[in-house]
Parts: sequence; C-alpha cells; structure tokens
Amino acid sequence: MSKASALILGGSFYALFLLLTPLGAFNDWVPPHWHTGYYSVTAIDAGDDTGYTAYLRSLFFDGDLDFVNERNYAHAEKFTPTGYVFNNWQMGQAVFFFPFFLAGHGLAQALAGLGVPVSVDGYSAPYYL
Repeated sequence: MSKASALILGGSFYALFLLLTPLGAFNDWVPPHWHTGYYSVTAIDAGDDTGYTAYLRSLFFDGDLDFVNERNYAHAEKFTPTGYVFNNWQMGQAVFFFPFFLAGHGLAQALAGLGVPVSVDGYSAPYYL
C-alpha cells in the first residue's frame, strides 16, 4: 500500500469516526433522562478515576477512609475484615491528583460564591476538569 493510499484510508476512517462519535449523544433512541442513576448518560464520570478519587473525596470531605457513603460504593458487596468497604483502586493516584483536586475545589467554591449552581461536594464538573 502506498503512502498516499494509506493516508486516504486513514483519513477516511478518522472522518467517519468524527462523524459517528457524536451520534450517541444526540439521538432519540434513548431519552436524555431515561436512566437517572449514578451510572447514567448524564453522570460526569463513573469510571476508574471515581475509585481513585474516592480516597481524596472521603478524606477531604468526610475526614475518613470509609467509602460506604461514596457514590461508586453505594451498593458495595465486598468489605474488608475490619468492616470497611473494599476499594479496588490504589491510593497513589489520589496523592498525584491532590493539587488538581484543590484547584477544582477552589474553582467550585468561587463559582458557587458567584451564584453559579455548582455543588461543592467533590462530584461536580470543576473537580473533573
């Protein structure tokens, strides 16, 4: 395959990707608020980083490492021998995320102080920026 045909083929796949990616967000197949649980289309993030930042949020807002009141662990079935909810993710990334978490917290407080309807709870958009 020549370089020109490889570029055309790659560009075609990339254009198709750019064309089809937003279709999942703007369709009538699933109404926007059909599923309003935590793992819904409207949630900001319910992936692995929620498990990593659970350490930050729990220590910062609750003052403990008990994840029973965290969103990702509301229906937890695994508990440690000491009775705490088992966290499948390591604490190292939470240490790395701490300065950015503080910046997000400051931004959330500033926006809330200006009257913007943003919650200062560790789950709103400024914390994930």
